[in-house]
Amino acid sequence: MTGFVKKDVIDGMATAMLALGCSMKLNAPTWIIKEMLTRKTDPVKPAKIFGVRNARLRPSLVDEYLDKIGYQYSWGAVSEDLYSEDFDFEDGEDGEKLVVRFEFYPEEILKEFPNPAMVQDLMIRMYEYHPSMDENYVVDEARGDWFVLAFEAIGVEEISNLRDYLAKNVIPKIWPDLFTNGMRIVKEAKAAELARTNNQSFEGALIETRRWQLCGDMKDLSFSPK
Repeated sequence: MTGFVKKDVIDGMATAMLALGCSMKLNAPTWIIKEMLTRKTDPVKPAKIFGVRNARLRPSLVDEYLDKIGYQYSWGAVSEDLYSEDFDFEDGEDGEKLVVRFEFYPEEILKEFPNPAMVQDLMIRMYEYHPSMDENYVVDEARGDWFVLAFEAIGVEEISNLRDYLAKNVIPKIWPDLFTNGMRIVKEAKAAELARTNNQSFEGALIETRRWQLCGDMKDLSFSPK
């Protein structure tokens, strides 16, 4: 029982900090580095992960996390990227505006099924079908390599509204359903592949052959009441 209480306290504190905008430093999870180096299918060279690379290549995993901030949860993390950008709006309110982008990292699901692109498709589809989803808050694809769900807002008022929506609706009501269903689905995909290979390997389940591969029939999902 103590473990569950501890998780509730950690997650409650993280959500309270998100609502207030009190972010903290997020570090690159070491398990991701190990997985990328040792996986059987298309392993990544150490030079690319640690930033010893040609400048023309995309930023390394370590570079990506150098300045990453956000909120640490028992199940993973929510990153926050707050910056200013110039906009040209049709209503004439051109100029520099504050932008925030939140991205979700479900560590436990990705440890179970280390293909973030496939998990991202699944999470996006489930969010769009969730009964508590507010259509005013559209979900986006994550920019972070191991993040799977993103929300963005422009302007001080919209940023405040988005924080409120995440803290009061997405994290306590929607995300638990996405996480529970997502974990069940990736475990079932692994089990099916293990059955096909006579328990030799589930690597085939991680190979993406089509978009929305894990999604299946959304009618099979179990969601909490709205």
